[in-house]
Amino acid sequence: TVIIYVDTPGSVVIQANTGQMIQVGSNISVSGGTATSNTQGSILELIFKPSDTTWHTQSSLGVFNVV
Repeated sequence: TVIIYVDTPGSVVIQANTGQMIQVGSNISVSGGTATSNTQGSILELIFKPSDTTWHTQSSLGVFNVV
């Protein structure tokens, strides 16, 4: 489990490892993709599921763009 808190006015980028994806809501990144937020106060809690090599959202607040 990983919790990311955006406490800066700049962009925060979460980078998945090669072969892993990030799921935020109904959006799933490409392999090795990213989730990015530049909204101060945003929070993203991710849990890794080895069977599908994806970081799934446990909870979120704010805006995260997935690529």
